[in-house]
Amino acid sequence: MVSLGRFSSGQTIQKFDFSFGSDKLSDIGLSDEEKESAKANLITNINNFRLEFILSFELTYQNAEQKDETLKVGGERLQVSAVEYSEVNDSVGFSIVFADQGVWDFYHPSTQEPSEDDKNEGIVFVEKTSSIGTFPFASEVTLAGGEKISVGERYKNAYLQSFSQSQYYEEIANSYNPDFVYNYASPYSNLRSDAEGAFQDIDGLYHHVWVRNSENYLSDSEINLYVYSPNRGWWYLFYLILVLVAGGSAIAITLIVKEKKKSPAKKTEQK
Repeated sequence: MVSLGRFSSGQTIQKFDFSFGSDKLSDIGLSDEEKESAKANLITNINNFRLEFILSFELTYQNAEQKDETLKVGGERLQVSAVEYSEVNDSVGFSIVFADQGVWDFYHPSTQEPSEDDKNEGIVFVEKTSSIGTFPFASEVTLAGGEKISVGERYKNAYLQSFSQSQYYEEIANSYNPDFVYNYASPYSNLRSDAEGAFQDIDGLYHHVWVRNSENYLSDSEINLYVYSPNRGWWYLFYLILVLVAGGSAIAITLIVKEKKKSPAKKTEQK
């Protein structure tokens, strides 16, 4: 499972968790010793992904025109944890902690083009701002030999390679069909999405959870986030028109009342 969430404290935490499946492995026949060996292999394989992230961050930092020491990996604003096994979750993974929005934007510069929904014409009082992305596991990467492979397939291979020396490898490989889960958390209640699930946690964060299985994560790879917000320019113009109309009406009414007051006097003079 890969989880990305922006916390109310301003942090953005990117978590990578691979379910180990201890109970299922025991049912297949693996001993505790074999499971511990496979767990150590999985930690090594996932650490390779961790090192790739660190290298990518370092290259981005070195190529930046303006450098800030606090943005470096291991600095005040960017921390990458070690790969560890969690007994509570029965998973192996690591976390990347971006201390604030600035450091996140530094390593993830926006290249998003406005969608067709954003290119509104005419008078629009409510705007829809959309962000169309790719389900992370469906993204494609190029291996050292030039081979292209999806992130999901690469993660599956990392798990299965951990059991490559096991006598139960074939059985594990045939039964391994993981679900891929992408969990995006935000403090903004007005954020909407096409996620399969949505909920609010005890910290007040709003989660959007996309789930794909091993068979459909490549064919069903588009995810959407969007926000509806008032078009302040048009609303200000609308209010201004209301004020002008109201003001004009008040002036007109005042003039009419004055004219009516003058009318009896003029009739008296004529008599």
